Amino acid sequence: MSISGTGLGGSWSGWVPQTLAKIHDDLNAKSVQLATGKIATTNSGLGGNVYQTLDLQSRLSACDMFSESIVSVGIDLTTSINAVSALSDAANATKTGPLAAINSSDAAGRSSRQAQLKSLLTSLLGYVNTRGVNGYIFGGANTSPPLRKMLIHS
Repeated sequence: MSISGTGLGGSWSGWVPQTLAKIHDDLNAKSVQLATGKIATTNSGLGGNVYQTLDLQSRLSACDMFSESIVSVGIDLTTSINAVSALSDAANATKTGPLAAINSSDAAGRSSRQAQLKSLLTSLLGYVNTRGVNGYIFGGANTSPPLRKMLIHS
């Protein structure tokens, strides 16, 4: 009765170098992964995870776009709140200032009141034509051109 070897026969001498070469290649690949922080250099190197990776990349891209939109809308909202607040302050100042004086019987100050009203109206139009990140805030559906400017005649 004879004792047989590992069952590899004469290929034992060829198996060891092939195995060591494969271990060496795997170690090199893992070293590259560790150094770069990437599992593979191409999408095909990801194997079955390629679809999941591409899906996650597209979701990250969409999140970046949403984040940029949120920042843009936040700036526009802050700008519009400031403009509406300034409009309200100007309207209140007009009620208590020049418009209140119009009802008085003082005819000598009429031209100065007209100049005050013209100045207030000009500033009100300036607030209405406030420009935001993506166009004029109070422009409605078409925010690219400014609102029509009223001609104020003195």
